[in-house]
Amino acid sequence: MKKFEYKILETTSKGFWGIRIDYEELNHQLNELGRAGWEVVTQGADGMHTASKKAVIIILKREIN
Repeated sequence: MKKFEYKILETTSKGFWGIRIDYEELNHQLNELGRAGWEVVTQGADGMHTASKKAVIIILKREIN
């Protein structure tokens, strides 16, 4: 049976309406994690935000040997 470990990556948006994300930084983080064997499983908003910031949660997994 395959076994996995999981990681939660949180990125916070910026700007007045909380809609600006640093895509270059997020892309860099995801590529680094991908090289380390992590794979994105799903993503979504955390549900807790203010008018100026919203958090996006990305869940990743990788197989344990």
